[in-house]
Amino acid sequence: MSEEPQKWIELAVEAEAEAVEAITELFGRYGYNQGVVIEEPIQPGPDGGAEVNPAAPVKIRTYLPLEVATKLETTAEEDVSPEATALSQAERIQKLREGLYYLGMMRQIGPLEVSERREEDWANAWKEFYQVHRVGRRTVIKPPWQPYTPAPKDLVIEIDPGMAFGTGLHPTTRLCLTLSEDYLDPSQHKKLLDLGTGSGILAIAAAKLKVAEVIGVDTDAVAVRAAQENIERNGLKDQVIVEIGSLAVEAGSKAGSGFYSFSEQAQKPPLTLTKALPFDAIIANIIARIIVALAGSLAQALRPGGLLITSGIIAERAEEVEQALAQAGFELVERREEGDWIAFAHRQRTEPFPTA
Repeated sequence: MSEEPQKWIELAVEAEAEAVEAITELFGRYGYNQGVVIEEPIQPGPDGGAEVNPAAPVKIRTYLPLEVATKLETTAEEDVSPEATALSQAERIQKLREGLYYLGMMRQIGPLEVSERREEDWANAWKEFYQVHRVGRRTVIKPPWQPYTPAPKDLVIEIDPGMAFGTGLHPTTRLCLTLSEDYLDPSQHKKLLDLGTGSGILAIAAAKLKVAEVIGVDTDAVAVRAAQENIERNGLKDQVIVEIGSLAVEAGSKAGSGFYSFSEQAQKPPLTLTKALPFDAIIANIIARIIVALAGSLAQALRPGGLLITSGIIAERAEEVEQALAQAGFELVERREEGDWIAFAHRQRTEPFPTA
C-alpha cells in the first residue's frame, strides 16, 4: 500500500525587491523549518536561457504541513519556531497577515495567498519557470529536466532545489557564485565551509572550482536532504559533505531559541565541522543579523589569511555587517552589489587583531 503524499499549506506573497528581507524574516518565524523560498521574476534571456527581470515583483513563499495544527496540540515540534509552536495554524496565518499589513505601510506588498499543495505540485511548479541560466563567466545552473551542451570551460551545476532555498536565481546566490569564481583558489583554499547551504548550490560550485574538501551545514533538515541529493546528482559525494548544524550555538540560548529560532541541537556544530577547523574559506549566504551574530565565530573558524564570502545582506544592513566583521578582525577585499543586495569578500587578518 503506497504512502499518501505529503500535503502542505502554501503561503505566498508578491512584493517589491526592497521588502524581500523583511518578509523573509517574518515568514521564517512561522514556516516549516523556518524555510522560505524566494522566486525571482524570470524572463527569456538573450542567449535563449533565462534572466531575472529586476523591475517585476518578487514572490516569497513558505509552507506548513497540512497536519501541523493537530501535532502542535499534543507536542512541541521542531519544524516551527518557538514563537509559532503555541499557535494554531489559523493563528499563525493571521500573524503573517498582520505582519504583512504593517510592512505594507512602508513597501509595496500584495495580499497573502493561502493554498493547499502536494509535494509533486511543488516539483512541477519549479519546472514551469526554472531554466538553464549562466551566472558569472563560467557557472551554468541547469535543472535535471533541461538539456544543455556545455562550452569547454563551463562549470555545470545540476540543481533540483525541492523545498530548499538556492536556485542560483536570487541576487544573493549569484553574488556568491561570482565572488567564488573570482576569489576561490584551489591552491590556497583546500577546505571550505558553506554555512547555511540550502540546496547545496554554493558547496557544489566550490567543488567544481576544485576546492578539495567542502563541508556544508544547515539548520533545516529539508535543506540538508535536498543538498545531499544535489551533491549525489553532481557526482560529488566524495568531495562534499552536508550535515545538519551551524557554526555555533548562541551563547546562553535555551533549547528552541537563539538567533536561528531553531533548537540548540539543530544549531550545534557537527563533529565533521569541528574536526575540519580551521577552514581556508567560508561562504555564508544567510542574512545580515545572523552574520553579525556569528562574526566572532567566523573569525575563529578561519585560518589567518583565509577567505570569507558573505551575502544575503540587504543594503540597509550592509554597514552593520561590515562593522561587525571589521571588529572581528576581517579586512575588506571587495563589496559587490546587485540591486538592493550586498555581498562582501573579506580576508582574515594574518596578525593578531589589536585590542583596546
